[in-house]
Amino acid sequence: MNGVLYFYKQSLADSHCSSLWYSLLSGVLLLLATPLVGMWPLVWVAFVPFFLNYFALLGTRKIILAFFLMITPYALAVCESLFRLSGTWWVNDGGSLLSLYALEYAAFVFLVVMFGATFYFIPMLLVSKMQKTVIPLPILFALLFALAEFLRSAVFLMGYSWGALGYLLIDAIHIKHIASFASVYGLTFIAILGNMWITMLSIRYGQSAGTVMSRLREIFFGKLYAYETITVALLFIAVFLFGVYRESQAIDTGYRLRVAVISSNIHTDESINESSYDTYRSLFIEALTENPDLILTPENIFPYFTIDEEGYVLSRRQPVYLPSAGALYEDFLSLSKEYPRTTFALATHSEKNGRLFNSILLYRDGKVLSVYHKRRPVPFTEYAPLGLPIPLFESFARGEDKQDFRLDDIPLAGYICSEVDITPLSAHGAKLILSPSNDSVFVSKGILSLHHQITRMRALETGAYLLRSTKGGISSIIDPYGNTIASMSEKNGVLIADIP
Repeated sequence: MNGVLYFYKQSLADSHCSSLWYSLLSGVLLLLATPLVGMWPLVWVAFVPFFLNYFALLGTRKIILAFFLMITPYALAVCESLFRLSGTWWVNDGGSLLSLYALEYAAFVFLVVMFGATFYFIPMLLVSKMQKTVIPLPILFALLFALAEFLRSAVFLMGYSWGALGYLLIDAIHIKHIASFASVYGLTFIAILGNMWITMLSIRYGQSAGTVMSRLREIFFGKLYAYETITVALLFIAVFLFGVYRESQAIDTGYRLRVAVISSNIHTDESINESSYDTYRSLFIEALTENPDLILTPENIFPYFTIDEEGYVLSRRQPVYLPSAGALYEDFLSLSKEYPRTTFALATHSEKNGRLFNSILLYRDGKVLSVYHKRRPVPFTEYAPLGLPIPLFESFARGEDKQDFRLDDIPLAGYICSEVDITPLSAHGAKLILSPSNDSVFVSKGILSLHHQITRMRALETGAYLLRSTKGGISSIIDPYGNTIASMSEKNGVLIADIP
């Protein structure tokens, strides 16, 4: 046996670290670090038992088994909400594939989750085959893990970064700012780097002899390890100092806005009557008393409003029919005209050239200023991939990657619902991000904290303020550093903030 892992595998061969309980312990620690429990600092040591187990095991089969024991609790925890979708995507329980084939869907999700998790096994397989490397082993492992995670998201999950380890560090003061230029995968790199370094130091300490101080000098600054110690230490110091510097800088957006975010606990299937319109109208009035420049609504706020972009009137194509829809739309336009300085960011459906879009329309003084079309409709629920014969309530077209979406001179970006989960989805220099969502489709409470965590990461990555308006979820106003300025969960209300 030889290669870059020779010393470590030789050191732990036939030791108690070969017990697969070590890998299971890592799985439990990772689960505790998720938003379901909230003990995120555990991510700094969660992989250590697994890495010890990995170094102690001989044979690919045992390593694969150890890997799945470690990753399964975490993978199921972060995807737990996907197993328990309510099936009410737009209006009724019959409108989604998810509600028609519950057992088949659950099995499909499980297979997808576990297959996606195998991408994390790639780094261990590659390193175990290497004979030598000039890159310190902790850095090599961290780089390969981050790369594998990026490939898992970009290739296998069509850009969705759901379950990325870096999300667990969104509350790591100073450290988190690496995501501003390296995205969430940069935080994955830092997390794995820390875990692998702790693991290797532990193994070396156990193999060294002498006093405590002499052993510490040896494992950090011995002839074989000084270069690694200096390199890893400088990386952590650089990341920390960058975060300190960034947080010391005042946020200057170049514009000033008073914004209002509508929070709703009205599920979409409860939104198909005049009563729901009256509730939202009262929330608009509550927001307007604060003289906001912009009001953002939840996704698909009025299912009976499909707007024809030809003249910005109600389309003849109304999947949800409400006899009074025309009168309600005129009432909304009248309200907009009554408060001409306020822009309403109405998240509803629109039609253009015969195609249906999930959209955000900016209304001011009764007129539409700008429109955003969702760029990534959700497969199997918002469109049928590859033309598969799947029963859908509505099928949506895909918006252009680059859209001229702006509020006066302020460039905007849209992240409608699940789009916030997509790391590569560029904001194209936006100064403000609008993110309406419908989280009422999830019956799990864990998804609310998870979505909020992901939303904060998008604000941090793009360096822009982000407004999140949800049904049945966490509505929030988030600054460019990923900090929550204001939030409200699962109730009707209004959030107000001044930017900057």
